[in-house]
Amino acid sequence: IPTRHGLVDGRIYRPADGNSRRAVTLVPGVHMDGIRETRLVGMAEDLAASGLTVLTVASPDLQRFRITPESTDIIEDAALWLAQGANGAVPPEADGQIGMLGISFSGGLSIVAAGRPALRDKVNYVMSFGGHGDLPRVMRYLCSGNAPAMSASPPPFTNGATSGVMKRTFNGRTERRQQTAGGSRAKTRRGNAEEQSSEIFEFRFG
Repeated sequence: IPTRHGLVDGRIYRPADGNSRRAVTLVPGVHMDGIRETRLVGMAEDLAASGLTVLTVASPDLQRFRITPESTDIIEDAALWLAQGANGAVPPEADGQIGMLGISFSGGLSIVAAGRPALRDKVNYVMSFGGHGDLPRVMRYLCSGNAPAMSASPPPFTNGATSGVMKRTFNGRTERRQQTAGGSRAKTRRGNAEEQSSEIFEFRFG
């Protein structure tokens, strides 16, 4: 993947039937195996099987346990490259937009990258999966392996409400979460989602 900081490794996962609902970037967090980390590979395969074309993006600094601005630049450049067709490897979407997914520390970095001017009108959605919201706590963990315990109680509604319903749908499964003053509970209904296999294409530079 060409970036302002040089070429970085990537993998493309495609739906086996060739019918892609959207192309997305998927960036791992702080881990020495990067895009070859077993859980990330499994997630990319599952996303491809659900009908997404997935570009996993290596972040050399995060693989070395280094937190630098270059990682955000790489995510931005990779997303722009994908939105423009990945040098012919991925047909551009009709609306010219892609999705962006970031795991763990890359969740926040993906949100920052998605907000940059170069990606204006090119991002359909961005998702932080297990992202961090407390930088001092994260840095303490990265430096020492220890971090203050987090509260077990979910945060209250920011609008001051004491109850509500959240509904989300992914790959034929609909979840309704009821939030009350006493806690929350979820009910899940699974639709008739067709299982698909996926194909993997890897490209590497260097």
